[in-house]
Amino acid sequence: MNPRMQVREEPCPVCGTILTISELFGSMIRTECPICTTKQKQIEQEQAARERVEEKARRKASSTTPQQQIKIGIPPKYHDRRLDEFPLAIGPITRFHAGEQNLIYIHGAIGTGKTSLLYILLRQYWVDRKPCSFYAMQQLMKELQARSGKDVRDEKKLLDEIMNFEGIVLLDDLGIGNQTPFTVADMLLLISEREKWSRSTAVTSNLSIEEVGRLLDPRLADRLNDGLVLELKGKSHRRPK
Repeated sequence: MNPRMQVREEPCPVCGTILTISELFGSMIRTECPICTTKQKQIEQEQAARERVEEKARRKASSTTPQQQIKIGIPPKYHDRRLDEFPLAIGPITRFHAGEQNLIYIHGAIGTGKTSLLYILLRQYWVDRKPCSFYAMQQLMKELQARSGKDVRDEKKLLDEIMNFEGIVLLDDLGIGNQTPFTVADMLLLISEREKWSRSTAVTSNLSIEEVGRLLDPRLADRLNDGLVLELKGKSHRRPK
């Protein structure tokens, strides 16, 4: 032992645990109390957990207000849509939201609620503080085509941004409008890459898996079939004008 160092033991003033106190050249070196340190960390963790719960409750309460839903990106016509309106969708949507599957394909006739389910997910992900992006496929494909006409590097940049987005991507109305071999190839690449890297993606379409294979690309149909497949049936949920 250094002859200039003096060591003694003292009880922790908070819990009484015996601590080692060293004095070297007039400077005190006090050992942290392991009991108090562990307890303080536990208190801080519990406080952080309470704050997360409280923040989520605040976000959930505000998520149904028209002003907040518009900020989230939800059009007014979808503001009052709820998951319990679609009983058959509750199980698959819950599994996708929980991360049990990273790909879900929702198809059905016009007006059966496909887009509504995507906006329900978008609202919930905002409550959960999880990054989420919504794309209308027709607009996205037009944007990709426009960029490829100017500079194919711009097209690749946008496609890469969506493919590599670490949050959840919601793609609405796959296959709508006139499809070219290039747009189909972009869709195949986008969905395949996200599925390969386990990045959560939800896709809606009027086309069944079989129709995707016949009308678009059998490889695309095969990729979509690897995830959850949800068919919506029944009457239209669209309100009469």
